[in-house]
Amino acid sequence: MRQTVLLVGGSLGFLTSGVVVGWFWSQHFHSQPYWKPIAMGGAVSTSLGVLLLGLRALADAKRMSVSKMALDLIEDAWISHALGDTQKAEQQLLESVKIAGEKLGSGHITTLTAVHALANLCRIGKQYVSADQYYVQALGLYQRFLPEPHPARAELHYHIALNLEARKKKSKKPPKMPSRPWPSGKS
Repeated sequence: MRQTVLLVGGSLGFLTSGVVVGWFWSQHFHSQPYWKPIAMGGAVSTSLGVLLLGLRALADAKRMSVSKMALDLIEDAWISHALGDTQKAEQQLLESVKIAGEKLGSGHITTLTAVHALANLCRIGKQYVSADQYYVQALGLYQRFLPEPHPARAELHYHIALNLEARKKKSKKPPKMPSRPWPSGKS
């Protein structure tokens, strides 16, 4: 939103500068009626502003396309898991984490969702240590990029608790959480 406001402001700046240049041209070079350079300056600057907005929209469309591809991989992974192909599901989730992380960044909600889904798959597959590692990674990302009352953070804490409970039942002694990759306290 902030970037769109800046682009609209930039477009208005182009328009204003185009009108000023047109006025200057009409005052010093009386080769055309006074309004033509002003109109041309305004038209050119408006076109530049529209071009900038179009480029921004194209970048947003590319990000949305990558996000959809990563989310489709997550959905396909859960379908593969439901059909009993856990290896394929894990590969699809790893691919989703890779695509989202590289193209969208670690703070994008799709990347967070992919890491969380991978941790859940490991927990469901009784790979509790691997699940812990992905949960810790997801927790660090959630704490850095999502506000504290966000429902996804609450769901993550619930899944971490389920994983710890399953580890406890399996080993008959209290499990230790792996060390945190973020500083203690609020981030």
